[in-house]
Amino acid sequence: TLLQGKLPHHLGREIVSVRAQDHYLEVTTPKGQCMVLMRLGDAVRDLEGVNGMQVHRSWWICLDHVARVEKGANGPEIVMRDGQRVPVGRSYRAAFRAGMAGRG
Repeated sequence: TLLQGKLPHHLGREIVSVRAQDHYLEVTTPKGQCMVLMRLGDAVRDLEGVNGMQVHRSWWICLDHVARVEKGANGPEIVMRDGQRVPVGRSYRAAFRAGMAGRG
């Protein structure tokens, strides 16, 4: 994908999560993080073939890296295998539950 092509070679191509920060994206892979100049909406479209989804207005996650879901102060929080905590936005909750249910 276009986003994967923007990652430094040493981080590999497997994306765990993408977080929007101003005009940049903080992209996390199993090997580390980097900042990429790109809009989240463009990244979400670019990652359509990957097993993941947007779960918040500023977050996209790969469902393969979800460890568990916990109750947070403002609703569900996804705990990723690397320990990252990702909020689930209210308007994304039904789609996220459906996506997780589809995993078995």
